[in-house]
Amino acid sequence: MLRLCFLGVVIQLVPMVLYAESNVIAALQSPVWLQRDNTIRALKVGDEIITGDKIRTGANARVLIRLGEGSDVKLGEKTRWILREHPDASTNKIFSALMVVVKGAFRFTTTKLSKNRKRKILARLNTATIGIRGTDVWGSVEEAKTFIVLIEGNIEIEENGQTTAMSDPLSLFSASNNSPAEPLSTINLNDLSGYAEQTELQVHKGVQSVGGRWQLNLASYREQENVERLQGMLNKDGYRTFLERITLNGKAYTRVVMTEFSTHQDANFMRSQINTTYELTPWVSATR
Repeated sequence: MLRLCFLGVVIQLVPMVLYAESNVIAALQSPVWLQRDNTIRALKVGDEIITGDKIRTGANARVLIRLGEGSDVKLGEKTRWILREHPDASTNKIFSALMVVVKGAFRFTTTKLSKNRKRKILARLNTATIGIRGTDVWGSVEEAKTFIVLIEGNIEIEENGQTTAMSDPLSLFSASNNSPAEPLSTINLNDLSGYAEQTELQVHKGVQSVGGRWQLNLASYREQENVERLQGMLNKDGYRTFLERITLNGKAYTRVVMTEFSTHQDANFMRSQINTTYELTPWVSATR
């Protein structure tokens, strides 16, 4: 029951995305970048995440990934996350993956969609590797220390050749860099709330989600070089944009837009951010 206290916001903001065999970005708050091979670009909702992909989040950013077997992975701000192939991956249709958290906070949560699915998932945080089954677990890699909190279920952590089993809700594993793991301890609900807040989508603060019906109109240009300049600058800064062809007073323009904001408030929050950072005067509208 613990996890229900911290999932209500996401349930309200993000429409349920049925699981497929692909991993999909269900929601995000920019700035967020995707690196695939040698190419880096701004991440967008609906993107498929494949083995080898690297995701990096900026200040105040969040990402919600719906895995192919239905579970959710949430990333907090200033996080670096990589999807790898599970070392024991098989071909018998059991979903398998290795998630590497290089820095920052993440949360893995089994959902109703994934409850009865078989999975082999590992999460590696610094020198600690979590064996994940059906569970709810939060973790963070900081400059000097690694934290792992079991919210619900059970996990096993292998760290420097030692295995630690965790089955008690609110139990905390912590290990300083280059030092043995500390004895397991327990956190309280206030602590859990603080941890969970680091990876939850922030209500009405620029959330974009699959099926979001609001868009932010950034600027309209007749000259292609102006379009490419603005779109390239925003993409580099972690904001994914799209182009619309429009006609104003009988003349053709190209409009640069950001789409799929969950609410009008989310789009308006981003409007203020863009206005301050780039000295543009964007406006909000419903998606056509």
